Amino acid sequence: MSGQSVSAERVILERICALGLATACLCAARTAPAEETRPSSRQLVDLVRRGRRGGVLLKTATGVCSGVVLDGGVVAVSKDRLLGAGRITAFAFRLRKTDHDREVVDRVELGRAEVVRIHRSADAALLGLSGDSDAVEFDPLPISPNLPSAGSVVVACGVQGAVRFEDALDLDARGGKVLDATAGVEVMPISAPVHLNSAGGAVLDAEGRLLGVASCRGPDDVPGGVVPMARFEEILSGQGHALSPADAAEHVAPRPGPPPHLTLSPGGPEGKRVKLGNGAFAVKESRAVIASGVVVLDQHDPLEYAWCPIKNGKLHETVVASEADPTRLNFALVMLGYEAGGGVNTLGDAGVPLGERVRLYIEWDWNESEAIREYLEGVLPAWKRPAYKGVLEKVRDGTIKWNPGPKVRARLEDMVFDRVLGRQMQRTEWAYTGGRFGLDEETGRRYYEATENGVFAAVYRDPSAVINNPLKGGEDDTYYCVNDTMVPPRGTSCTLIVLPAGPQVRREK
Repeated sequence: MSGQSVSAERVILERICALGLATACLCAARTAPAEETRPSSRQLVDLVRRGRRGGVLLKTATGVCSGVVLDGGVVAVSKDRLLGAGRITAFAFRLRKTDHDREVVDRVELGRAEVVRIHRSADAALLGLSGDSDAVEFDPLPISPNLPSAGSVVVACGVQGAVRFEDALDLDARGGKVLDATAGVEVMPISAPVHLNSAGGAVLDAEGRLLGVASCRGPDDVPGGVVPMARFEEILSGQGHALSPADAAEHVAPRPGPPPHLTLSPGGPEGKRVKLGNGAFAVKESRAVIASGVVVLDQHDPLEYAWCPIKNGKLHETVVASEADPTRLNFALVMLGYEAGGGVNTLGDAGVPLGERVRLYIEWDWNESEAIREYLEGVLPAWKRPAYKGVLEKVRDGTIKWNPGPKVRARLEDMVFDRVLGRQMQRTEWAYTGGRFGLDEETGRRYYEATENGVFAAVYRDPSAVINNPLKGGEDDTYYCVNDTMVPPRGTSCTLIVLPAGPQVRREK
């Protein structure tokens, strides 16, 4: 065979191989499942709103979680989040526009939720709503007829104490993909992160159909999972996957001690306490100011303040109140070296409050709060439940009793609900603005406005307040309300603490 013929055959073979390889690649491309396109931020917003229209928030003894309302009013939820749940109260959320044309979140209580069935092994449970659920019109989600394949786009839509997130980036973080779609699994891992509060919420496909319920169960390196609807159908159909009523009751029975979402108090600030009168102290070493107080509001009431004095205080719009005089508290802050900055000249001032930043904490006895909660829940109808003064009277006459228990501590912001973002107030470092003095034109008397007007720490910026909220919501008196999923019941005694925002550096004055 000549050299030319060998060369020609080689060229032909190479072309045949190239054509075969191209054909194989084309066939593989046609048979391989096309990876779904990630939804845009706008599409994610629409999907999350759609998912949350059929969702509820469930308040339990261990915190809050989400649920999905199915046809017939039954609620699908995460079984794991019901462990030690105790009494379960369901809430729905609706959007409403204020007089300022701002969209805010309204919370509607649906009443008590009772466990219907719990899956024996999967993270699946069903609840029934015993309250007036007809007060809210739900929009049950269409259920996807098929399990998703690996790589399918999913969106986790738990409520997180909210109905939606304003920030598209936050929404994007809730979009992900199925990592493992093995048939018959109890939890399919997904790359969308599932917050504890969002467990039990809807997981949707890119077309807004319900795939299952969000779960925190899964491998350590996977941020979340989805329990397929098939697991809920197993217990709904009465098959052998459901726990017995006795086992189900044991699963949700409350556990002793504080729930995991509350932090045990590390103890009071160390150092010598200097008394400021009426249960207030200053600690030089840690630059702490401490005051005894009481929870005033525990419902979803609007707020302009987080902390007020009891005397002359604006008690209809504050979470807690204390016997301490704001004048003495401000004097203690000055003597401890805090630098006031002002910057708030009018109510709802749009400027940024100035002054040294501080952190505000609240501590209370867990056993006391549970004893008061049990008493209040036993007073029916609910409108007959006494205000905080009535609770204090019941404590004094021995109607409400408890043994001292563990102390728990939380940030004061956790007691406040952001009605615009639909979640608890963002953790922040408050501005020590320092308040101001006023002048009585008739008598010529100068007075400290914080004491005269009965204010101390304001969420709606107030030039009279000693401490002000630096967040954007401080401009609007409709922005915040009481976070009733976190705040202890009214009448619970508490300790209020002011600490420096940064390292506790001792300063000489």
